[in-house]
Amino acid sequence: MTSEPTPAERREFAEFIAPLQQEPRSNMAMVGYDPVGIAKELEEFETKLFFDRASDGALLGVIGFDYDEPLGRGYLYGPWVVADDWNECAARLIDVVMAQTPSEMKAMETAFNKVNADAERFAAERGFELVRDHFTMTFEPKDRVLVPDPDIRDVQDSDRQRVMEIHERCFEGVWPTGAQLFEQLEKAPDRKIFVLELDGQIAGYHYATVDREVGEGFVDNIGVDETFRGRGVATRLLSHGLAWMFGFDEIKRIELSVREENQAALKVYEKAGFERLRALRQMRLDTSARL
Repeated sequence: MTSEPTPAERREFAEFIAPLQQEPRSNMAMVGYDPVGIAKELEEFETKLFFDRASDGALLGVIGFDYDEPLGRGYLYGPWVVADDWNECAARLIDVVMAQTPSEMKAMETAFNKVNADAERFAAERGFELVRDHFTMTFEPKDRVLVPDPDIRDVQDSDRQRVMEIHERCFEGVWPTGAQLFEQLEKAPDRKIFVLELDGQIAGYHYATVDREVGEGFVDNIGVDETFRGRGVATRLLSHGLAWMFGFDEIKRIELSVREENQAALKVYEKAGFERLRALRQMRLDTSARL
């Protein structure tokens, strides 16, 4: 096992993970389904990767780990396992991860498809507790005409503080923080933050990304200031972002994730034409007792 795989091994891991991601019973929430996209995601977040091989060199399992220092929180990618003894292989992988986590880490999170019984049992046995359930939703344009909103514009430097404040209130205690939102924006050109001004101030924002190589777009975050809710701000921001994403010929569908309890957002997305793709479960392990 190692946390420093070669580029060739990273590609091998992505090819190993992809078919497991496409099967609900082994699907995890942290990455997509396409090996190209998976490799890019793992590389972008500088994910530490650990693996287990059989005596003949065949991969038995892979797990990844990221650490968010501002939140003091770790994130598990996987485990993805094909070994006959799933639990034994997964235990070896998580033991290696836990031995290398920062001592100051307060919590670790994992998320998986709700029908992934192996992952749920594994997390529960390790002391992870339920945080919340999510839905992944998907949108395909079909015959819909998507038109940009003339009153919505790209974010400017002068908007940064206001957008960060809205984001922190809407997504308190989760990744990315407001500062990280803008750090992600600067990592690649095919990312946008759109803002809508009402009554002289920013009412809300939409952070959207596209992956032209994979052919997918993502509604990463939509945040609306409390004083402007109920005025169709989220719907307008969503529609504008969809128009931008489908402006790329390569983009064939859009995905997003929404909390199950956020019924208002679910209604906005379903009204816009999004369909529920899969249900995900998020669980968290309190590691603060180690401090």
